[in-house]
Amino acid sequence: MLSTSNTNRLKTLKEFGIISKEIREELSGLTDLASEICDAPISLINILDDEMQYTKAQRGIDFPDRPREETFCQYTINENGLLVIPDTTKDRRVKDYPFVNEDPKIRFYAGAPLNVDDNISLGALCILDTKPRNLTDVQKRSLIQLADEVVARLTLIKNKQQLKKQNANLKKAAKFLDNSSDIRLIVDAHSKEVIKLNNEANKYFKMDGGIGKKLTLEELLEGYNSKEKMINFIDSNIEQQGIFLAKKTHPTGNTTSLEFSLSLHGDKWYITARDISAREKTRKQLEETQIKKDAILNSSADAIITVNKDEEIIEFNPAAEKIFQFSKEEIQGKKLSETIVPKRHEEAHERGMQYYIKTGEGPIMGRLVELPALRKDGTEFPIEIQVNHIGDTDPPQFMAVIRDITERRKNQEKLRQAITNLNIGQDLANVGSFRWDRDKDYLQWSEKVFDIYGIDDVSIKPTTDLLLSRTHPDDLEWVQQRYSDIVKGAEFKEFEHRLLLDGGQIRWVRLTGKTTFGDDGNPKEIYGAVQNITDQKENEKRLQQAKALSDKIIDSLPNAFFMFDKDGNAIRWNDELQKRTGYNGQEISYMNPLDFVKKEHHFRVKKGIAEIFANGHATTEADVLDRHGNTAPYLFSASSFKTGGKEFIIGTGQNIAPLKKYEHRLENSLEEKKVLLSEIHHRVKNNLAIISGLLQLETFDTDNPSTQKTLSNTQLRIQSMATVHEMLYEAQDFNDLPFEQFISNIIESVETIFGQPHSNISFDLSIEQINLNINQAIPCGLIINEVVTNAYNHAFPDEEGEISVELTKTGDEVTIKIEDNGRGLPENFSISESDSLGFSLIKQLTQQLDADLDLHSETGTTFTITFSRNRVRGSGSAMP
Repeated sequence: MLSTSNTNRLKTLKEFGIISKEIREELSGLTDLASEICDAPISLINILDDEMQYTKAQRGIDFPDRPREETFCQYTINENGLLVIPDTTKDRRVKDYPFVNEDPKIRFYAGAPLNVDDNISLGALCILDTKPRNLTDVQKRSLIQLADEVVARLTLIKNKQQLKKQNANLKKAAKFLDNSSDIRLIVDAHSKEVIKLNNEANKYFKMDGGIGKKLTLEELLEGYNSKEKMINFIDSNIEQQGIFLAKKTHPTGNTTSLEFSLSLHGDKWYITARDISAREKTRKQLEETQIKKDAILNSSADAIITVNKDEEIIEFNPAAEKIFQFSKEEIQGKKLSETIVPKRHEEAHERGMQYYIKTGEGPIMGRLVELPALRKDGTEFPIEIQVNHIGDTDPPQFMAVIRDITERRKNQEKLRQAITNLNIGQDLANVGSFRWDRDKDYLQWSEKVFDIYGIDDVSIKPTTDLLLSRTHPDDLEWVQQRYSDIVKGAEFKEFEHRLLLDGGQIRWVRLTGKTTFGDDGNPKEIYGAVQNITDQKENEKRLQQAKALSDKIIDSLPNAFFMFDKDGNAIRWNDELQKRTGYNGQEISYMNPLDFVKKEHHFRVKKGIAEIFANGHATTEADVLDRHGNTAPYLFSASSFKTGGKEFIIGTGQNIAPLKKYEHRLENSLEEKKVLLSEIHHRVKNNLAIISGLLQLETFDTDNPSTQKTLSNTQLRIQSMATVHEMLYEAQDFNDLPFEQFISNIIESVETIFGQPHSNISFDLSIEQINLNINQAIPCGLIINEVVTNAYNHAFPDEEGEISVELTKTGDEVTIKIEDNGRGLPENFSISESDSLGFSLIKQLTQQLDADLDLHSETGTTFTITFSRNRVRGSGSAMP
């Protein structure tokens, strides 16, 4: 690094401007004189900067410019006086220089510094010789005087250059002044006569020909409102400089404004004027803009903050004060990162600001983004912010428009939760929603609609064509027509149709909706819901099948069946009731219980009905009156039940006319026991039929498949016992009941209750004619019912197979073999360890029969039950 003195030397050297200038001619006479005076063959005038030595004049040798570190003069410029080296070979500083050891083999050096003042030397005047020597005192003084002359010559060269430059600048200034866009005048200080005007002044004051006559400043300023002030200022001669604003309204109505700058030099006033009309207009517009800006800032509901490149806050409007809880006075001049930016975002914020200043790009610049911010109390809250660079600001400024979105976030969370709840509700209810904007022909639906229609790709654009493509071909035409009617403005009435999905799956859907209309009366938007009702349709189908079975069971009852509500309105009845009374179904629907009995027995019936509703059950006898007036005695047995909040009577009526005929005769007959037991069995059968009917109604009243299955199994067990009692009622000998017909009835009941239209389960019956005692018939029948029912429900998952039932007799030994070709029982299954109701019944009934049970499950399942037929007396035996 250069020292202060060397720095000043180089600065002075630069001012002289002689390093690159050719000045040999001006200095060559001085080198000749130095050689003559000092009797030296070589003389040089050298100029040194910080790196090189430049030879500007020389005698006796053509000495090239060379690096400063290889020169003698580098030492001379640091001397206060003359530097003399008598013998260069003996001076350690220079003895190794090339021009000492090689040609021209310099042996002597003497140099005088070229000092322009006490501290600054531009170079040196030096003499050289090829032999060692010294100088006389006269020669030394002369060399120093010649060095002063060199400095004088260099100063003269410098002054000439400066004068030349000043002349050039004056010419440029004159040309500049004459061509300046400002108005320039020169006015005599005493007479105030205008001496000179530049081109712009001539043009502005419409003096294209220049000053043709004597013109005073008063005349030139005629019409300007500040003329008197300017003239008085010049006349006062107190100040030498002044600035005035002058306005003039022209005949056209336009107003021009000039800003005058006056400066006194000698006896002349130099006046510069500038037309600031546009600037004044701009200033006024800026003032108006500022007023508008202030109005916007003060009235804006959004926070508006402006900052400089250092993030220092400049503007902070009232909305910002309210949102951030800072006053404008306490936050102005502070940095954003120190006030409203959360600490964890400070570094990213400052980095982003600096990156934008360098590159003109930023991650959030010009974009609407959501970020966290801080209030004065330190609480953090969400904001929506857009930051923009304010154009034409130097240094750069930025404006941020900020909105507190705390409430929006809360509402968004509520909306998100509501949508989540809606989606969950739709998913649970198997319901999807849709909106059809008819103006934009834009259809939008929830994700559940994709699921219901079996569309896996939820990115597919919703269209009606997409929905129709999933519609069952048999329903497509009328569904298309329904869509068309709705689009044309027809009422959106609920409708159901089928879908045909991939793999041939059929699905039922129900569509409901509402249409809104525009001012022109045309549909504007259609809102609706679509529900998967496949399960409901399946349940309805099963219910219809179950009802058909119930109707078949009721109609197959040998006795009259009836059902009335509490008001006496007929709800259900069977064919036997119509057959016995002669009334048709429509007639019965308008009749009450008293209409079926003769008047004398009305009291009995009323009493029985009251007892039913009071105690739940009653039995009474009454004579039934048919449509032809004929009467017949009947035994009525009925019970009450509740469903759907209503109370009903259900019961049967048995024609007991034959029983009445036998009644007198049986009083004295040994067969009284048999008749009475027969009546008991008949009544048991009737009661079991009522229970079976009640179970069937309970089956109708539940949608739970498991409950329905349990009720149906129980119904079959009861029906099996009822069948035995019906056989007992019809049999002449309770010890010999024809069992083959009983098995056929059981198989028919199973097929009726559990059979499906699409199932293919067949039965192969091989039954010998065997009569059993009542004590064996009942458990045997129940075993067959349990095994066949279990096989029908569980052995065939594909609902296809065969069940064979074989009944054989060898002497008194009876064998029942029930076999299916289904999937068999689980591995390691043991009937003794099973806790199911069906197998528990089979075990107990087998023990009751004292039978052997053999169970195999290899290819299907085989039950083999073997027991001895006997004639044991029992409660139902008719043996004497």
